[in-house]
Amino acid sequence: MTLRKSFLAEPYYRWLNKRILSYVNRLTLHPNQFTLVGVLLAAAVPIGFFLHPVFGLLFMLISGFADTEDRPIQCQILDVLKRQELIISQYFR
Repeated sequence: MTLRKSFLAEPYYRWLNKRILSYVNRLTLHPNQFTLVGVLLAAAVPIGFFLHPVFGLLFMLISGFADTEDRPIQCQILDVLKRQELIISQYFR
């Protein structure tokens, strides 16, 4: 079972869009960069647990957050591009 198919998906993504996405958009990172950050932090989890269990847990949580954040950012970028495409197509008619 994944988060997207669980009963927690709708409230989690609603909270993510309301509270977090506006702050993340200020970072001007692309979805692929969020994926890369998530993969690098996931690879660093054993090092974090070697240093201290709290560091390992933090790396896991931030990695999971970065993994769930890339899709809403990508959808938001695609919505903007679709609107721009519509405006341009109407302009050149």
